[in-house]
Amino acid sequence: MPDYGGAYGWVNRDGADTLGPNHADHSGWGGEHAITQGLHEDFVAWQTEFERAPFNADQVIESIDWVLFHQRGLALARRLKVELGDSAAVLYVKPIEDPNYLANQRVELALDGSTVERPWVRRRGPRHPAWLPSRIVSGGQTGADRAALDWAIRYRIVHGGWCPKGRASVDGPIPARYQLQETESAGYRQRTRLNVRDSDATLVLNAGDLDGGTLQTVRFAHALGKPLLLIQLDEANAEISARAVTAWLIEGRFKGVNIAGPREEKRPGIYALVAAVLEHVIQEHRKLLGR
Repeated sequence: MPDYGGAYGWVNRDGADTLGPNHADHSGWGGEHAITQGLHEDFVAWQTEFERAPFNADQVIESIDWVLFHQRGLALARRLKVELGDSAAVLYVKPIEDPNYLANQRVELALDGSTVERPWVRRRGPRHPAWLPSRIVSGGQTGADRAALDWAIRYRIVHGGWCPKGRASVDGPIPARYQLQETESAGYRQRTRLNVRDSDATLVLNAGDLDGGTLQTVRFAHALGKPLLLIQLDEANAEISARAVTAWLIEGRFKGVNIAGPREEKRPGIYALVAAVLEHVIQEHRKLLGR
């Protein structure tokens, strides 16, 4: 894993010469697991990108394209496994600065390049109530989509979803901080359907007329037989809307929820409305705990 001070660390669990499972300082090892200079230099270059990236108040790095970063990291880990062979186990661990670090957080590399998930004995991450989804899906467009994704990132809920080919959006390419998968089509219809299909339920947060892609989302949910909650944010305040959302989540216990709604350009202010409702969902959780 990348960490401040180094990109990898050797752990000798049977002897005293050990760095410990969370230590990534490649310069402090006194054992025999030397690697080639070329691989070491590639690790350093990869690590430097991580170490120089700024992080926000929530200790999240937003400037890195985490999908590409982990692809490169896993490629390095595979090369390391080839060099070491069966003399050592090679584990790849995502850093907590990745907002999606809980998704496939810790994997072991095999000689054939495949990976096997090796979760921590005790889950490492924020504690959320059982009724709060463990994954938020959205399409990455301005407005409701990004409010949902930003909320997931802030509270360390795994996020994902489909977006149009080329990460197309009305304001340019969707920022890399949103870890989305591109569809084969540059249009919006395919990603709308896939996000509904790949989620356990869909939450639509709308304002004004129900039309365009938001209406299409509702129709796909009905057609695919997916649970759906439609909230008109212009008919109730954020707190009342959040209570309805919370009750629906508690009853459904959905693991993955697709959150959709209008674009900001079409419904100015929708980002703030959706963000307020989702923030109140967290407040409802705290009320239930008596905090």
